[in-house]
Amino acid sequence: MCFRSWPLGRRLCWDRLPRLQERRHPEELSARIEAFLSAGGARTWQRTLAVPALTKALTPADA
Repeated sequence: MCFRSWPLGRRLCWDRLPRLQERRHPEELSARIEAFLSAGGARTWQRTLAVPALTKALTPADA
């Protein structure tokens, strides 16, 4: 992961996933991922690389 730390990625993908996926639209999910990473200290360039990939990976198939 290109985030500040592995724990940040783990919290996003495992601890926060159900809460993040409450929003069904990819744009809303993307904004929530961006906000989470920003609050966790990820740098702008890291978010630029990670947010699109994480949004795609974490978007439910039926969205």
